[in-house]
Amino acid sequence: MGGLAIALTLKPERALLNDINPHLINFYRWLQRGLRIDIVLENDPEVTIGIGSASTP
Repeated sequence: MGGLAIALTLKPERALLNDINPHLINFYRWLQRGLRIDIVLENDPEVTIGIGSASTP
């Protein structure tokens, strides 16, 4: 689980988020500015099949 997942779960009033990935830093900055995503996200088993299977016995 990544740091953003933890921060979004805990929902602190203030948080300092950092990462080595510049794309994530850019995303964090957009969130800070109030980014809203108004699209419906759905899990599609045909797309996600096999994700995580490398770590399962």
